[in-house]
Formats: sequence, structure tokens, C-alpha cells
Amino acid sequence: MKNLGMSDFERDYLLELATEYKKIADTEENKSKIQNWYDINDLKPNAKPLFMNHYWPAALNEVFPEDSYKCKSQAALKYEKHFKTRMFYIKELGDDNVVEPVIAAHFGYNIDQFGGLPSKKMIRSAEDDGSGAYELAPIIIKPEDIALIKDPILKYNKDVAEEIFEQTQEIFEPVLTVVKRAAAWGSKLADQFTWFRGMEQAYIDMVDDPEWVHELLETIADKYKKGLDLLVNNGLWGNYDLSDPLGSSSGLKYATGIKDYKDVKPGDYFKDKIPLDKSWGGSIAEAFTCVSNDMHEEFSYMYDRKLNECFKYINVGCCEVLGHKVDLIRKFRNARKISISEWNKYELAAKNIGRDFVYSYKPAGVPFLGENLDKVAVEREIRGVLEAVKKYNCNAELVLNIGGTLGVNPHKKIREWSDLTRRLIEEYYQ
Repeated sequence: MKNLGMSDFERDYLLELATEYKKIADTEENKSKIQNWYDINDLKPNAKPLFMNHYWPAALNEVFPEDSYKCKSQAALKYEKHFKTRMFYIKELGDDNVVEPVIAAHFGYNIDQFGGLPSKKMIRSAEDDGSGAYELAPIIIKPEDIALIKDPILKYNKDVAEEIFEQTQEIFEPVLTVVKRAAAWGSKLADQFTWFRGMEQAYIDMVDDPEWVHELLETIADKYKKGLDLLVNNGLWGNYDLSDPLGSSSGLKYATGIKDYKDVKPGDYFKDKIPLDKSWGGSIAEAFTCVSNDMHEEFSYMYDRKLNECFKYINVGCCEVLGHKVDLIRKFRNARKISISEWNKYELAAKNIGRDFVYSYKPAGVPFLGENLDKVAVEREIRGVLEAVKKYNCNAELVLNIGGTLGVNPHKKIREWSDLTRRLIEEYYQ
């Protein structure tokens, strides 16, 4: 299908957006921001905190309703959303998002992590549209059920992927360099354990039958490692565009020793492979917020360290509370960022992190739920964080990661949040 099924209008319109995108990438301001990200992630002293917006689909659909887009075909619409979102963050909100003069080719592949066994079984109410809360039903019930977990299966047609890559080049080059949209990865081993057993039963298991838990964890870890190997061996691992956020919880990927598009020879972008030791990994265990440090170490980090030792750097955490567990994270030789969610004690986290990691703060979403932004709550929160990280000389980033709704008046709220956060950072770091 020529031009990925796009109409002539869609192609011309996307080239206009790509040209504007490239102009931003080439500005000195954009290049200066990229250096700021390197300084933060390389743990350079006296680096000013950075802040950025990063919204999930539900919130983005409120910022950009479907009728605000001009493209209709699936492929064109995906690129229109990408360009508009990034340029909105930078031009309208004035945050520390950046862009690179590249665009990713979106070719399909799927990895069935457990060889046909679903990763979780969700029980929803009859009236739920798929976006509400759900209960986890157990999948692994008896010890012998562990045998149901098979090796991962990769579904990937390389010939089709290369054709899509070449068509994407025909559309966007020479305005932008086309790179692979390869995979990102984080070991959610502890969370997967709770998905297999059900949340309540998982907590009981760790007390009543730890040997059975370890058997299950070892199996999950084995399948994770085999899945990662499949991605690497097929050239599907990594990300050549470091302006993409690091997972769902942290800032951008810029750091010395991390490979990006500039490290690839022209013409080699489809065949190239990113080594694990030149990329980011991650460890997430949101279900373990309420367990003790000893349990977190025994049933998560002991395995996560082995799975993540191959990466240059890793980001640890997402929404779990980790400010009092930093000593455990120090056992990772390559931990670089620690996700500090809103439920942490700001100063305790800063004291424990110090100069050793990036204090990656996730601001609260609750102030957005009313008709207007609760600016008093936002200022109290951001001041608390900035006072803590400045006191302990932490390298810090603030990533407004909205996974749910922004409520009414979304544009007004996010502009006010961005303006307020920028002003406070400037106040504390003149």
C-alpha cells in the first residue's frame, strides 16, 4: 500500500508539520534544553530542575478532541498526533520537552510474553467501558499451574516491516530522518506475580508459602529475559529518539553512553541493533508499595537486579513509594533515576537520594479534578519538592504524567500548571 495508505492531502499536511517540527529541532533553545537533560541525567552538579508535560491518551483526547485533527487514515493520524502533541508542549506550554529531527516508522510486531497465557485476568462491572477499576482474578492457582507459563512467542514479519520503513522514508525524508520505533522494556516482575495470583492472594503467599512464590518469580523472570532476547536479536529493542520519555514515569533519556540516531550510519537505520549496555532499562513494582523493605528486596529487587544488570542505566519505580527504600536501590549498580510519586515524603526522599540519583518527581493529578486548577495545592506541592531537592543538592525532574482525566477546561489548567511550575523553579534556582 503506497504511502502507508495516506491520501495526497494527508502526506502534504504531514510534511508541513514535519517541516515546522524540524525548525524547532534546529533552534539553539532546543539544543540548549537537550544539554540540560544530559546535565541532569549525568548527575552534573548545580543542574537546575527540569519540568515537562506527558499525557496518556485519555488526557490527550481532552486537549486534542478527535475533531481537531485533519488526518483520517490510521497511519497519518498517528503522525499528526505525534507532531501536534510535541509542538504543543514546547510552543504552548513552554516546558522542557525537546524534539529531534527524526520520525519513527511504526511497523507491527507483537510479543506474547507467556506463550499464550494471558498476563492478567480482569473482572469488570457490566456497565464499565474498559476504563474503570477492575478486580484481578487469579490465573496461576495451584503449584502445577506454573507449567502453563510457556516461552515467549514473537510475531514479526521483517519483510513487511522493511516495506513500511521504506514507505515512511518516502513520505518524510529528507525533512526528517526515519528511524525504527523499537521497543522499550521494564521488569514488572512483582506486579506480574500479583496479576497471576490476584492481589490479595499474592500478599498472603509471601507470608504463608515463600518457596512457592520464588518458584513462580523465577519462572516469570526467565520468560522476561527470553522475551528481551527475542527483541534484541530481531533488532526490535531500544529507542533511537532520546526525546521520548523514559517509560511512563520519568523524563527524557539523554545521558552519556546511551545510543541515539546520530550513532547510526545513514542507510543503516532499519538493520541496526541497539546494544543493551547502551540503553535504558527499568524496574517497576507498584503493587509492592505496602510491603516491607525486606519483602521488596526478597520478592522483587533480588530478581530485578539480575534482569537489569545488562543495561547502561535503569529507572526504578513508577507510582510506588520509594523514598524510604533508596538503600535497596543502591544495590543496583546501574540505577540512575528513582521515580518519586506524590505520596512520598519529599524531604526524606531527597535526603536519601542526595547526589547519587535523579530525583524524578511525579506531580499530583488531583488538583486538576475540579472546574479550575487548585493552584494553592499545586504551589504547596511544588514548593515542597523544590525546597527538598535544593536542600540536598539533588538533580531533579518534574514530570506531569496524567494517566486519567484533566476534567473541564483542560487547556486553561495545564497552562496554569506549567506557568506556575516554571515560575517556582526560577524562584528557587535564579
